[in-house]
Amino acid sequence: MTFSSLYFQQSDQQQDIRGLMSFGKDMAGLRGTGLDWATDQWGGSELNRAGLFLFSELVFGTVMDQSFQTALHEQGHGSRFASVGLGYRFNTGDDEFFGYYFSNFGDFEGFTQTTGVTYFALDDRVQDFINSKGGNNYRNLIISAAGINAEMTYADYLQDQMYFEGIHLSQGLGLIMGKTSALNYQYDDNLGNDLRSIEDQYQLLNIHVDVGDMDQANILAVLLSGSTWRYLAGAYDYTKTGDTRLESWEYFGFRVPDFSSYVTSRGLSMKMDTAYRLEEQLFLTLAVEHVYKGDSATEYTLGAYKEFPYMQGLTLQGHAIMGYGTGYGVESELRVTDTFSVFAGANYDELESLNGERYIVSLKDDLNEWSAFAGVRWFY
Repeated sequence: MTFSSLYFQQSDQQQDIRGLMSFGKDMAGLRGTGLDWATDQWGGSELNRAGLFLFSELVFGTVMDQSFQTALHEQGHGSRFASVGLGYRFNTGDDEFFGYYFSNFGDFEGFTQTTGVTYFALDDRVQDFINSKGGNNYRNLIISAAGINAEMTYADYLQDQMYFEGIHLSQGLGLIMGKTSALNYQYDDNLGNDLRSIEDQYQLLNIHVDVGDMDQANILAVLLSGSTWRYLAGAYDYTKTGDTRLESWEYFGFRVPDFSSYVTSRGLSMKMDTAYRLEEQLFLTLAVEHVYKGDSATEYTLGAYKEFPYMQGLTLQGHAIMGYGTGYGVESELRVTDTFSVFAGANYDELESLNGERYIVSLKDDLNEWSAFAGVRWFY
């Protein structure tokens, strides 16, 4: 279980949604603990294990994982409202993630709206940049896309966790759900519908993208990702052996690539993640995000991940983003005991980057921002 400073909002409702991903993984991990217990009790045959897996995924998984995805989706919208100084609340009346998650648990429909409260006025440089990109149409596109982008980010997070640390089979369902965020979203002509709003904003920005393009991008992201097939292979392995651990496939030291699709202010992008294992505990990482439908843009992310087993399992990881904008991130974790660790890190985001427009926490003072975080993890 993880407890992070990123779980808390600032006084003006700002929140880095990247910090919420570990909560979703932990909730799915609790379900995995239940599956492990049930396997010990009743999983003595392949048929029994197949039944336990389907029950866990289709009953508990549908409720628990979709409840998190719904709350994360709405917090995605909220984070983009707050980044430009606008207050927001959810359909339950809650105005922060955890209150909304628990009060809306089991209800897979929701919405986020502004409250009319303005926490701050944008700096002239920020407002001029937004105006140069299309003004309110540009801003509203980023806000409308933030829900399905947040779910895709969760899939991104899980596939990285599968590679670096391994995940439980029960945590793989969230990966599939995240990659199909647009495909699973019901389109209608209601003005509050995310996909309808995205289509409208793209049209106003003279970018030719429709809901069919978004659905197709999700399908490609699922079918092309190694993590998708590893999850399915893991489900088969579980029925045969009872093993619930998922680790990414590697060939000749290279991570089998994973793909994610995002809705950006420039158009639809596809992001490819891979890595190379230099030695047992040292990895070089590469991600390439390319806007293939709309105004072409490409962003590269180079990084490294290192574990020091002889130093209490200390891990260090960092990345640098290069493209139309830049970004940086660093994180370190120290295993204090077999069941307890502490971690800390920081991110630098620029609005002009594809990554930054999804995650930058605040545009109060400038087009870029540093943010820091810390927390603890308990292993069970």
